[in-house]
Order: sequence, then structure tokens, then C-alpha cells
Amino acid sequence: ADGDGHQRNLAALRGLATAYIQYRYNLDESRPRGSGQQPAVLPDLLAKWGLPPPVEFNFDTASFEELLIPAALAASTLGKLKLDPEMLLVVRRGYRSAADYVAAAYPHFLAHYNRSLN
Repeated sequence: ADGDGHQRNLAALRGLATAYIQYRYNLDESRPRGSGQQPAVLPDLLAKWGLPPPVEFNFDTASFEELLIPAALAASTLGKLKLDPEMLLVVRRGYRSAADYVAAAYPHFLAHYNRSLN
């Protein structure tokens, strides 16, 4: 049964990320990295701390770094990641543009890390 819950959690997380990316494209706000945006730092930070997103979460997080904001918040909540002032700024900026996604995806990342880190 736990495996079923895990699969439902991953499916929900993928659905949220897909919907967010579609929303960004529909708003025509999506720009490739390098067009005035800072390089993504959250993918490397999470990897450095041994906190990758689920393997099934195979999205372009270099272009859509805000997809990992709920992961960083969940890992920080669990005491597995220390967000320094620079990272907090990244999280705050991204949260402003993706608040609905972050709020919806956060519990799924929390469940993922609770499952994978324990």
C-alpha cells in the first residue's frame, strides 16, 4: 500500500510540474537560461546535499529552477538542508512567480524526502 501512495505522490508531483510549465509557456514568460536570468543554483545545491528530486521528476530544472523551490523548502523543514541568505533570496524570488505551484508541490516533496531519507 505504501508503494501505491508513493506512486500517487509522484504522479501528482509530475502533474503539478507539467501544469506549471504549461502555464509559464502560455504566459509567454518562459525564456531560456542566459537571457537575463541568473544561472540556476538549486539543482546543484540539492545534489550537493544528497537531496535529488525523485528520479521520475525529470524536468528541465536548469530552465525552470522554481520547480525545485518546494524541494528546498521540504528538505529545510526536515533539517536536511541549510538555506543560506543567497538561497533564501532565490527561494523568495521564485516563490513570487510560482506561489500556487510551490504550495501544491511542497507536501509531495515533503513526503518524498520523508520516505527516501528515513
